Amino acid sequence: LDQTGLDALLRRLDGTPRLTRLGGNAILAVSIAAARAGAMALDQPLWRRLGDLSGGAVPASMPMPMVNILSGGLHASRGMDVQDFLVMPIGASTYSEALEWSLRVRAAATVICEQRSITTLLADEGGLSPGFETSDHALDLMVRAIERAGLRLQAGRDFEICDPENDPRFRSYAETYRGLMAREGVTPDSAKAAVRRSNTLIGSLMVRRGEADALICGLVGRFDAHLDHVSSVIGRKAGARTLAAMNALMLDQHTLFIADTFVNEQPSAEELADIALMAAAEVRRFGLPPKVAFLSHSIFGSSSRASAQRMRAAHALFRERAPEIESDGEMQGDAALSETVRRGYLPETTLAGTANLLLLPNLDAANILFNVLKMTGSNGLTVGPILLGAARPVHILTPSATVRRIVNMTALAVADVAAVADEAGARAAR
Repeated sequence: LDQTGLDALLRRLDGTPRLTRLGGNAILAVSIAAARAGAMALDQPLWRRLGDLSGGAVPASMPMPMVNILSGGLHASRGMDVQDFLVMPIGASTYSEALEWSLRVRAAATVICEQRSITTLLADEGGLSPGFETSDHALDLMVRAIERAGLRLQAGRDFEICDPENDPRFRSYAETYRGLMAREGVTPDSAKAAVRRSNTLIGSLMVRRGEADALICGLVGRFDAHLDHVSSVIGRKAGARTLAAMNALMLDQHTLFIADTFVNEQPSAEELADIALMAAAEVRRFGLPPKVAFLSHSIFGSSSRASAQRMRAAHALFRERAPEIESDGEMQGDAALSETVRRGYLPETTLAGTANLLLLPNLDAANILFNVLKMTGSNGLTVGPILLGAARPVHILTPSATVRRIVNMTALAVADVAAVADEAGARAAR
């Protein structure tokens, strides 16, 4: 089944820019039905079929449902500040199992409400609206529903706790670290002391040894200290010439990805091109087509200063390596977000619409831009730092990370692990 040809035919039959003649929903229904038929013919789950249709642009990974259990706030005409309380069945091996777990929690929440004579009116989007006045009451009900559904995580059964103060693997961790760093001035005694001091070092060793799938760290201490351990123990993935960090912000009018916010102080043109390639691949994993802008004080040759020439060269290298990705540079910040401004300087710009991936000339510029936008425009909705180029799934957060950001980054790390497993399975199948 030629899915791409079918989709193109549907668009031609409609013949309008916004699919208003046949209707976007009708066209989408036919397209999805065809994709499902193709998946069934190939004995594939739909999500894997869609990943294959992307030609590798979007790694095939099982979608993760987020199911609304309780609703509050104005959304449900109640007093709770939090609008929705959702469950994510992380750990389910199939989509059917993920839905089953979610429905079990929803059913358990309904039973608990009925047992307590609490109203089970439904909010606009189907979540229960029990009339709680505080989020603590809602969270208590969520926990009890998960327990009643038999899905409560238990130490020793569902996960392992590594106690850095008393773990029998301490000596082997120290020896592994000493072996890695023996020619970097690390002695057996200093290796033991380093492992004793740093949970990030222990976590990195666990990931390297295959005792953990991913690592989230950075909530205490300096970013660079955590980065040193990750770099020396986990290292870079094959083909990656540098590590980098990217942050995402959900603004009122834009979703922006900014790099490099934490790693490379003054990246060369070659490093900027590498960072842009890794960042673009990550943006695709968010389901967005990357539109890359290389930012500068200069716009399309208006300055001959060294930094402007570096950004110009970086874009040329990126364009050479990824001609299929929309990009342009060097340009000023307003031109990145406005096609009108951009075409006023260069009518033949190779970037259409609004850029969503911004490459900054150095660490100071990227970090400052991210933090200013975080405080002035994102209402706290940020993701990252996302570490790019590491050999295993690992992300280094910052001490300012909120609980929400930690949860989001943990979910991203889980998706990283799934993507790695899918890629390994695809290689084995070939």
